[in-house]
Amino acid sequence: MGGSSRVQNAVVVVTAVLVVLGMNVDGFSTELIPRHSPASPFYNPSRSQYEHLQDAIERSRKRVNHFENKLEAPLSPGGIEYLMRISIGTPPVEFVAIADTGSDLTWTQCLPCTQCYKQNFPIYDPRRSSSYKTISCKADVCFDLQSISSGCDRNNSTCEYLYGYADNSRTQGTLSTESITIGGTVIRNNIFGCSHLSTGTFPSTASGIIGLGAGKLSLVSQLGESGRKFSYCLAPYSSKSTTRISFGSDALLSGVSTPIQSDPAFDAFYFLSLESLSVGSKTIPLPSSNGVIRGGGGNIVIDSGTTVTFLPQETLLRLVSALEEAIRVPKTTDPTSTFSLCYRVEGESEFPNVTADFKGARVVLRPVNTFVEVADGVVCLAVLPTQRVSVFGNIAQTNFLVGYDLDARAVTFKPTDCTKAN
Repeated sequence: MGGSSRVQNAVVVVTAVLVVLGMNVDGFSTELIPRHSPASPFYNPSRSQYEHLQDAIERSRKRVNHFENKLEAPLSPGGIEYLMRISIGTPPVEFVAIADTGSDLTWTQCLPCTQCYKQNFPIYDPRRSSSYKTISCKADVCFDLQSISSGCDRNNSTCEYLYGYADNSRTQGTLSTESITIGGTVIRNNIFGCSHLSTGTFPSTASGIIGLGAGKLSLVSQLGESGRKFSYCLAPYSSKSTTRISFGSDALLSGVSTPIQSDPAFDAFYFLSLESLSVGSKTIPLPSSNGVIRGGGGNIVIDSGTTVTFLPQETLLRLVSALEEAIRVPKTTDPTSTFSLCYRVEGESEFPNVTADFKGARVVLRPVNTFVEVADGVVCLAVLPTQRVSVFGNIAQTNFLVGYDLDARAVTFKPTDCTKAN
């Protein structure tokens, strides 16, 4: 399972917010790579842009299905859409990490393996790093992880965890600290999981997961004095452009702001309150609660790991109706049988904006946020129905500078040309 020691690159999955406990770092930034970009190790040049999109939509469906069926667990590790380069250990070994916003534990497969899934790159060996340390099971942090279980190993010494995902994938190992390098900045004593047993849907191109969620042990939560915040700017899906993700004092929080709504049971997720959608003079109110979060008031999850947006069936039907009245372009059927509202476009075609009124923040969604090209000359409304949990996907977030501030408990949106945000 180890592979050649000459190979320096590996892939780790990133799935939630960055937590820093006792770490003294300032701000830092790194490249954010779309999964379907030629710069990504997941890129398949034999598939067209439209086939890459269909793959992403299928991953979104599975991700939201897992979300609905088992919200108390982090999302499926297979639903990964963005990557970032990091290094781990001393001396540092570089990884390409998948950045996501749906889990709170950063972990990688570690030698020796009890049962490791097959990966394309060498497995990290903590015995070769001078900065690796295990965490005592007596430490409070051992019980901060939202896991299936955590506690003492057989020797009543180190902190062991069993971490589960909504699709029943699991990883088990030792909670530890290590130096992580991101964008040239070394983050020392970062708490992460050193997994020796992992089963489920983990892709062979990934050697673990980096948590960017809102839980106590996510990478962002550990940023401490530099500010528990991060921001990113996603380029339109068709551009395949890499952009930037920034943390701590480098994070840019600007524009309108809406509060993060939370429930301790779902601490890894970013719930927002979406009050209504508008097309012209037609306003479509959303249910004030999703029936999931208790008392927090949130009704939609903002998630970079889901490509399209998911809304309640009744809300989607009313949105489709309002758009049909406003658009003067010939309708057509979706050749992929995915979306309910599609148009055939030739040259310049005008489509209306959709205004999303979050609590305290009006966000104007341009056509690039609401429609996506699924075939030559065919664009469709990039929204699918959901029965339980609404999701504000990454297409809806494109060309916005999106900022997350865990201390202020807020998410910000500022219209930005993200193809020029490097």
